[in-house]
Formats: sequence, structure tokens, C-alpha cells
Amino acid sequence: LCHLEVSEATPGQPIIPGTAVVAPGGYHLSVKWDGNRHIAHLDKEETIHHQRPAVDKLFESAVISTQGKALGVLLT
Repeated sequence: LCHLEVSEATPGQPIIPGTAVVAPGGYHLSVKWDGNRHIAHLDKEETIHHQRPAVDKLFESAVISTQGKALGVLLT
């Protein structure tokens, strides 16, 4: 239970404040800038450290798409 709206990412889904988006099983999730908003991108590229989804790919894409103005939180 939380105050955020939580959903499994879908391709092209806008990433907006007040929401939490998680990667579907077996897919990498990355963040892309489409010119006026951040959107979710899913792919089945190679595993990273034997993982897919891999947080490395997500965090790297967030840094790139926000030009370094991202805050990441990893909950395990």
C-alpha cells in the first residue's frame, strides 16, 4: 500500500510524477525522452549480469534522458 499509483510498464507509457512503473518479467525497462515527456521503453536485449530486467539499464537510461537530473531509489 502506498500513495503512488503503481503499474507494470507498457511500451510508450508516459512516466509522470506520482506514479511508480515496474518492468514486466523478462523485459528490460528504460526511460526515453520523446521530445516533450519521458516514456517507458521495453526490450528483450541481452541480459546484464545475467539479469533481465536489469536495474543498470534502467538507471543509465534515466540519467541520459534527464541529462543527469534523475534520482534513483533501489528497493530490495
